[in-house]
Amino acid sequence: MRAATGGDNPMGAHRVPIEGVERTAFDWPVVPDGLRELLVGLSDRYGDALPPIYMTENGAALPDVPADDGRVEDPRRIAFLDGHLRALHQAIEAGVDVRGYFVWSLLDNFEWAEGTPSALAWSTSTSPPDGVRPSRRTTGTGS
Repeated sequence: MRAATGGDNPMGAHRVPIEGVERTAFDWPVVPDGLRELLVGLSDRYGDALPPIYMTENGAALPDVPADDGRVEDPRRIAFLDGHLRALHQAIEAGVDVRGYFVWSLLDNFEWAEGTPSALAWSTSTSPPDGVRPSRRTTGTGS
């Protein structure tokens, strides 16, 4: 969803669905350029009054499906992080003072309300019933 002006609520905005984009296991749209757009927009609006940016949570809830060899290749999560890091780099190139970026980890975000069906981190998976954790590829180039 994206906020748009107008609508019947006191804030004068309403939600507009974002169509045609990748979606997470929780049906959240994946729009990396929205990060760049937000940060550059804040910088344009507040200029020198905008404090340095520390992005303290970012990640995607995606299904972990081990291959026959037990490894989780994780291309969707790699693409998610790649897209968001590229968008963050573009914001920095546009002059936004970004000083930190932190990816969801095991300790940051168990999704208790959802019963942890989806691993939210790029380096974590919940233990399966047999207690054997799959190996996960966490970058595009190695394991």
